[in-house]
Amino acid sequence: MIREELARGESGEAPFFDLALEDITRAGHFRPILDRTNKVDAWVPLEASPLLAYDADSTLRAEKDLYTRAGRPSL
Repeated sequence: MIREELARGESGEAPFFDLALEDITRAGHFRPILDRTNKVDAWVPLEASPLLAYDADSTLRAEKDLYTRAGRPSL
């Protein structure tokens, strides 16, 4: 996947986040645990870029974007 994105001209962090989101969306086997524990357990973490560490507004936008793209309530 990363090679294909690099071949299309993608660079920077985009290939990493695309790959991370692909992995997260495959983690569907955690959903029964999330449901059974009333959303207490089975969270899958994904952090925003460390390049945004001192920019709260951009971090929030990036996290909302990642959450939306993942389409998983446990992200």
